[in-house]
Amino acid sequence: MDNSDLSELIIEADFLWREIGIGDFVQIEDAIFDQGVELLTPGTEYMVLVRQKSATGLQSFVTESNIEGRTAVIYPHLICNYTCTGNQALS
Repeated sequence: MDNSDLSELIIEADFLWREIGIGDFVQIEDAIFDQGVELLTPGTEYMVLVRQKSATGLQSFVTESNIEGRTAVIYPHLICNYTCTGNQALS
């Protein structure tokens, strides 16, 4: 992967993080597991509960998961589809 490909991925991830708000729904491309338990399944919509940005600029979303009462953290580059509900103004 050359620098232009990496730059494009960073720009796409930043766009998704800015576009997707709390209450929107996201889908992931690959399953996400934690200790052998599938938290997120490809093709399933998960509601975004929190948007996070660390002091170093790392962007992530906290979403619902397959396990009741448990959340999952995902990063923009893992998202393959999203649905904006329009419930929150973009910031």
